[in-house]
Amino acid sequence: MGCFREGSLVGFGLAQINQALAIIPPTIAFVLRIYLSINRKSPPFIALLKNNSSFEAIQ
Repeated sequence: MGCFREGSLVGFGLAQINQALAIIPPTIAFVLRIYLSINRKSPPFIALLKNNSSFEAIQ
């Protein structure tokens, strides 16, 4: 019985670590978006998403 409890605790700990690591990419994307909006520099792919015509966005 002791092995099962230890295993479940390890599994629970790994689940908590995975949840913490899952927060990192959205946080980086959020900070990067705010940084780019403050500096008024947007990558071309964001400009393409804002306009319907990609040719107008590139010009």
